[in-house]
Amino acid sequence: MISFKEEVALEGIITIKNLTCNHLICPLGVDTQTPVFNWNIEGALLISGYRLLVADSIEKLSRPNLWDSGNQPISNGPYIRYAGKPFCSRQQVFWKVGVTNGKQWWWSDATYFEMGLISDSDWKGRWIGQAFGAQNQEELNCDNISSVYQITGKDPSPYFRKEFCIEKKITRARLYICGLGYFEVFINGKRVGNDVLTPGFTQYDKTVLYNTYDVTELLNTGENAIGVLLGNGFYNNNVKDTWSFQTASWINTPRLLLDLVIYAQDGSQIRVVSDSDWKVSFGSIRRNSLRTGHIDDARYQLNGWTEKNYDDENWEYAYIVSPPGGILVSSQYPQEQIIQDITPISNTQPRANLFVYDMGQNMTGWAQIMVSGPRGSSVRLRYGERLFSDGTVDQEHIGKFVESALFQTDHYVLNGDKVETWEPRFVYHGFQYVELMITDENITIENLRGRMVHTNLPESGGFSCSVPLLNKIQELCQRSILTNYHSIPTDCPHREKIGWTGDGMLSCLPTILNFDSYNAHRKWVSDIIDTQRPSGQISCIAPTNGWGYSWGSGPAWDSALIIIPWYLYLNYGDCSVLVDAYSAMKKYVRFLDSIANKGIIAYGLGDWNPPVGKNDEYICPLAITDTAYYYHDCILLSKISNVLGYPEEANYYKQKALKIRDSFHKSFFNPSTGSLTVNCQTSLSCVLYFNLVGNDKKHLVLKQLIKCIESDHYHINAGILGTQYIMEALSAFGRSDIAFRIATQNTFPSWGWWVEQGATTLWGNWDGESSRNHHMFSTISSWFFRWLGGIRTDETEPGYRNIIFAPDPCKGLDFVSCWHMTPYGRAESNWRNDKDSFIWDIIIPEGSGGTVYLPYKGKWLFNQKYIKVHSPLQLTSGRYLLELDKRRVD
Repeated sequence: MISFKEEVALEGIITIKNLTCNHLICPLGVDTQTPVFNWNIEGALLISGYRLLVADSIEKLSRPNLWDSGNQPISNGPYIRYAGKPFCSRQQVFWKVGVTNGKQWWWSDATYFEMGLISDSDWKGRWIGQAFGAQNQEELNCDNISSVYQITGKDPSPYFRKEFCIEKKITRARLYICGLGYFEVFINGKRVGNDVLTPGFTQYDKTVLYNTYDVTELLNTGENAIGVLLGNGFYNNNVKDTWSFQTASWINTPRLLLDLVIYAQDGSQIRVVSDSDWKVSFGSIRRNSLRTGHIDDARYQLNGWTEKNYDDENWEYAYIVSPPGGILVSSQYPQEQIIQDITPISNTQPRANLFVYDMGQNMTGWAQIMVSGPRGSSVRLRYGERLFSDGTVDQEHIGKFVESALFQTDHYVLNGDKVETWEPRFVYHGFQYVELMITDENITIENLRGRMVHTNLPESGGFSCSVPLLNKIQELCQRSILTNYHSIPTDCPHREKIGWTGDGMLSCLPTILNFDSYNAHRKWVSDIIDTQRPSGQISCIAPTNGWGYSWGSGPAWDSALIIIPWYLYLNYGDCSVLVDAYSAMKKYVRFLDSIANKGIIAYGLGDWNPPVGKNDEYICPLAITDTAYYYHDCILLSKISNVLGYPEEANYYKQKALKIRDSFHKSFFNPSTGSLTVNCQTSLSCVLYFNLVGNDKKHLVLKQLIKCIESDHYHINAGILGTQYIMEALSAFGRSDIAFRIATQNTFPSWGWWVEQGATTLWGNWDGESSRNHHMFSTISSWFFRWLGGIRTDETEPGYRNIIFAPDPCKGLDFVSCWHMTPYGRAESNWRNDKDSFIWDIIIPEGSGGTVYLPYKGKWLFNQKYIKVHSPLQLTSGRYLLELDKRRVD
């Protein structure tokens, strides 16, 4: 290898930015004693070391009283684990970092993080709720016939409030709050935070999330008021569904836990906590259900209830209620937010008093309306992703798992004000079309817009190329990933809303490459661990209410417990999630051992959703994919054991994997022909993808795979598992040309066929007869990044400490622009290819290196100089321009 290094002027050129603690900028509510730190460097090359200073005040950073890392090699990165004195609850912690080239130091500005409530004893508030009694029947005229909805004690949203006085000048204030199932909190009439559908979904009898807010600016000297509104969410799922979440062990009425800590200038503290002195009542939200929708009767609005001096004389006092059962954990992942407002591209009127709005894309969230009309008249909103032939919304394919006629339906009863602006709370829908029906012809709809809602995952990568179809497929992948992330990666945002482990495992790498998802995925890994039984078995859905053990699980789904943490480690270089999950991983492999028969497993689901037949009528035998995952789990667990410093366990799992591979060979593989007991695209690519045969036999398997693909006319003939294997295996063994041909098909079955049918998100089945917003077929997006853009991780240098640059310039592809935000900064691979030249622009961020595999032989112009080298090149950080003149003969 050749190493190219460039020295640059050193004075005044270093910028240290993007300082993060636990992958967050200035986080509140940190609840670990060993957070990790990261930063990016811009402006110079060849930084060799760093030094971290941590103190309990900015002034003490000159002589840090919590931790001084000392001078350390930069190769320890990208994430540096804290190793100083223990923190205490609510402690403010300040830190900064310096970097050096061995001659000179440059320092960042100081930044901070703040600890949360570390133990249950740190909470001074009590769980409170309302004493629900029998409710009167409420009649709502929400259709052209009179419909009567029974409002039970579990349906309405409770409104909590308390007034308090602050007599001192304050310096800061922190609000620690958990409201189940969802909450919105207000101080002095102003909303706290911009998140919605908070807190995230967990297995509430195992884990309960709380949020921390800086509310300093919302408080006044003198009288103040705080109000909290609760919704049901999955904590109180009040509608029967296929998975029986309505009978979950945690089901109960909404409840609130709150600590408001106010710091005065004189050093004293004021605490406002949830207790039986709070007042509680019902208001306009008569019913809210995540499965069905929201019923809001504006005639019952409580105007001013979040402000001081509100008359709550007729409100009840709150009751002390039982805790939900789970351990309180701080929300340290991106929250759900209203991301974008969507203007409909058209609207139609299929019949009198009924209108249908087309949002132009499949999305998640809800509709906001501006409406005027007579008091007591109502508007009904139904959401779906298809239309019947008469132009009305079709919910048949997405509503079959929920036993309610009100599936994805919101109702609003007007107060009679001149113009009323309204949108639902505590619910989200999956839809492209909104069907709006009015009960009175005197109602006027002034405006309707879509509110796009999902977990706010920051963009961390991009891909575009000269083929418009591939750009469109990439757009569908990104939109499907985002619109299915709602504190967990749901399989679909309408009919199920649950976190299938297999789906989330397949979309994990595409999600990581497109969006910064470390904390979001780490939260979901914790959810998966919460499902684990004493036997080691895990559910196929996470969180679970107890469903998903006797059907749907199995190695092809459960391996999410091992594969997702490994992906996170490779792409971020932070082993925290490996530490979190290691014990559970080992326990799960022991479970696989217990159900294996001579090293072979056939249990659960296989290559789900093939192009032809029912979802489970896949060609590839279940035992092949199951045993492959069993083998792969052991291989990864061996590697993880080495990373965590357990060499004996690493060897144990490696030897176990070799025995499983031997069993696989005896049961399925013909070494003389490269065939399996069943030759199909999935089975053959599975063998290559998981390295289940020796290098001397792989060419035979590849030959059989290509034969299958040719017989299928270069179309995918696989379900969700095989689709990942096929594209990756072909490229890994030098046949990206065939993968590219598959990717650019536009006839059934293909991604391009979906585009031809007008899809704006990925579908759940190749024929589109099921959900039309799923994310598990997004594995093609990671193929774009890894093989067309050519940006890949180096397993020996995780977190992009060394970046593999190795694009495959397929025939028919003229240019690619690809970037990914690594822990060190932005890496880029941009190339253009024509008959005369290949031009390649590479950016390697400071702190990283790059191994560059040249796609063609010849004499390259490298940063304006001709060189003749053998691939690969080993490069340090910097920007490089490589150009091959194909006409030049040397």
